[in-house]
Amino acid sequence: MEENFHQVSMYKVSSEYEGVRLDNCLLSKLKGLPRAKIYSIIRKGEVRVNKSRCKPSYRLKVEDIIRIPPYSSKQKVNKKSSELNRDKVERSILRKEKDFLIVNKPVGLACHGGSGISLGLIETIRQIDKKYINAQLVHRIDKDTSGVIVVAKNDNAHINLSKQFSDHSIKRVYEALVWGSLKPQNGKIKEKI
Repeated sequence: MEENFHQVSMYKVSSEYEGVRLDNCLLSKLKGLPRAKIYSIIRKGEVRVNKSRCKPSYRLKVEDIIRIPPYSSKQKVNKKSSELNRDKVERSILRKEKDFLIVNKPVGLACHGGSGISLGLIETIRQIDKKYINAQLVHRIDKDTSGVIVVAKNDNAHINLSKQFSDHSIKRVYEALVWGSLKPQNGKIKEKI
């Protein structure tokens, strides 16, 4: 898949993206462009908000004008590994709701491509079915960690669910399976789990 935008484009922030971080807005708008590339163009000052450089964490306001540089998104994907990932991820979908998916992310699969990884969970989900083409991660977990991930199917769901995560109005539960018996004690985990 390759998308090319050879001209600078301007985007006027609507209420849909009010309060959303600049990096998350660009991830939504520049589908197919790796996260690492988005951070790179922000860091280099190629992306401007109201003609000024901004950090990726800048919270957008209605009427802000975002300057987006010309870009090309190329994804080179090994077809065999792509099909294997697609089958594995498709079997890992726990729930399909109108606006979101609940996915049990397998160990060893990054949440998104970039930094030498051509295909992550979100890119794989977008390949499963055309109705998932606008899917976006609501949150992430490490590549070497398995766990449940919420994936929004559209921009509105992404904004609403992301807000619930940032407001801590969603309850998260972390569970571990342990072999043998543990004596109750306080301490810190210093190694990989």
